[in-house]
Amino acid sequence: LCSQHYAGKTRKKGKGRKFVSRFIEAGVAHYQEFGDILITKETLDKFIHTMVGCPLIINHKEITDKNADKERVGVISNVWFNDMDGWYYCDGIIWDLQAIDLVKNQGWSVSCTYDFVSDNLEKTHNGKKISMEFIDGEFLHLALVNNPRYERANIVINSKDKVENDKWITIKPHGDDSEDYRRLKLEDGETPKEAIDRV
Repeated sequence: LCSQHYAGKTRKKGKGRKFVSRFIEAGVAHYQEFGDILITKETLDKFIHTMVGCPLIINHKEITDKNADKERVGVISNVWFNDMDGWYYCDGIIWDLQAIDLVKNQGWSVSCTYDFVSDNLEKTHNGKKISMEFIDGEFLHLALVNNPRYERANIVINSKDKVENDKWITIKPHGDDSEDYRRLKLEDGETPKEAIDRV
């Protein structure tokens, strides 16, 4: 045993932390550049496996072989569908201290990026007009972001934590009609109004 472990101290120098993330669900999602897009569970099931090995990065950007080592703050090691809530989850290792702080202390969430194949046909889904349907794809990365596309997307560090929203609220700082929103972490025993007043 190393002397520090024997003394009851755990050194994490150079060791990553495990994370779990709820990152995408089937249905209609709004993309600024494309409009309202349908992606079904059957389509996600075709390419969800391509998420394994994808980099975890801070904010969306193009990742290439040349910049991957510089931009990667973690990596995805596993992905699965949870039939209890209808979401796809992934887990992996995160090692960058800034990224860990964004998750644990700043309330950042996640957003995934993927290349897609679409039918480019305008249609309706459950009575709602949609711009196109994604019919296949390949995941490129998972990004830590302050404004996730899927409001209930989440990431937690350490596998013992639960992926849930009971300590977070979503606020629209520019009014209810604005598409801009952010997540706000509640302190222990704090009400949503107290959290908003605090910030």
